Amino acid sequence: MEEPVDMPSQEQKVVVCKDIDALARKAATTFVETAGKSIRERGVFTVALSGGGTPVRLYGQLAREEYIKRIDWRSVNFFWGDERAVGPDDPESNFLTGRVNLLDIIKPPQKNVHRIKGELGEEAAEEYSEELCRAFGLKEGKLPVFDLILLGMGADGHTASLFPGSTALKEDKKLVTAVYMEKLKTTRITLTPAVINNARKIVFLVSGRDKRETLKRALEGEFTPEELPAQITRNSRGEVLWLVDKEAAGTLKGGFSGGNFL
Repeated sequence: MEEPVDMPSQEQKVVVCKDIDALARKAATTFVETAGKSIRERGVFTVALSGGGTPVRLYGQLAREEYIKRIDWRSVNFFWGDERAVGPDDPESNFLTGRVNLLDIIKPPQKNVHRIKGELGEEAAEEYSEELCRAFGLKEGKLPVFDLILLGMGADGHTASLFPGSTALKEDKKLVTAVYMEKLKTTRITLTPAVINNARKIVFLVSGRDKRETLKRALEGEFTPEELPAQITRNSRGEVLWLVDKEAAGTLKGGFSGGNFL
């Protein structure tokens, strides 16, 4: 059962799942269906993976035999929405999370795996921009069109490595940018809003009571993406799907707190 919430954009929909495991199953089904449609129509499926605990649950589902056999993994090209300035084997690496929980199991062709080289620091942004241009065959000034971008949302409203007040939120020329986080004294590399919003489909994975207030503001509040970067997707050219668990949903419009769940 799916219960969409009335959203500012007709292209956005919210589906509430009873718990994080149900969320992961719904996300896996959505991934499989989107991959199948993309491969049938264009012969390839381009997806940007996300880091974080909730996506790990999704990767665990996709690594199950019942899902593995439903996708032609040779036709899937893997990218990442953001990365920390660390090497590929660092415990903090988003690439490592995707590799250990999914790629090492499905074993896609190496040429189909396009990681952000976080060990290069700020230079990784320019390098990954060039990688996107090569992989998508982009001409100067053009944006890649991902079939699917997976995103999470932090309790502060950040998504990818786009944080509240970041100058990256106003970046309108680069495909990828480096972001220095003064609070954490660390650098991250992230896709820019223009690239994210140019995807055919964006899927947010949001779980946990600590996200409840922020999620409600992001979906139902005033449009203030400088404070709540996850709101940037209200300007998306494609479909935006929010998969959230009951703990995160709280009292979203539509009566989810007392209604039916997946």
